[in-house]
Amino acid sequence: DFAFSASRVLAVGKQLYSEIRPSADFLAGLQRDPLILFDNNRVGAPSATIYRSRVNLLFDKNISYLVDLDFYIRILHQGAGFIFIDQPLIVNTSNHPGQVTALFLHNKNQTGEYCYLYNKFMAGKFPNKHYRVFFESLFFWRKLNSFREIKHMGFQKPKPVWIFRYLLLKAQLRRTWSVFR
Repeated sequence: DFAFSASRVLAVGKQLYSEIRPSADFLAGLQRDPLILFDNNRVGAPSATIYRSRVNLLFDKNISYLVDLDFYIRILHQGAGFIFIDQPLIVNTSNHPGQVTALFLHNKNQTGEYCYLYNKFMAGKFPNKHYRVFFESLFFWRKLNSFREIKHMGFQKPKPVWIFRYLLLKAQLRRTWSVFR
């Protein structure tokens, strides 16, 4: 129902190639739980994928940066079998100023989209340690100061709110502490 291949990535301006190629452990984890993709999209760009037309899914119009990630998780959650082709069949670019990735890489909107997806897939479940570390780091690096910023972008706070408020506070304290070091 779903297939994807390894891909080569050309860093624009540097003429350096890298490859996106998931490990066997990652593929086994993906088979067990598609949410492994949440913070580690090893499937790659949509151009590295193909799926059967009978799969009746549309891209989520509420997001613009993480649409591919959302789509992959939903298609695999529907029980779609997948295969991985270990040969790079496409070449993508990175570091191009016009790419969606470049436009959102340092944008707080990306944080709002991760919160949206967390609410969508986890439905208020208490985040395990992996997700707590991920969100604290995301809040730290994106210099999020309050959840009003996320609400202003049109997204809801991640739930349960109290634990994410705690992670936001930890990220703020880390930023403050790093200034005094």
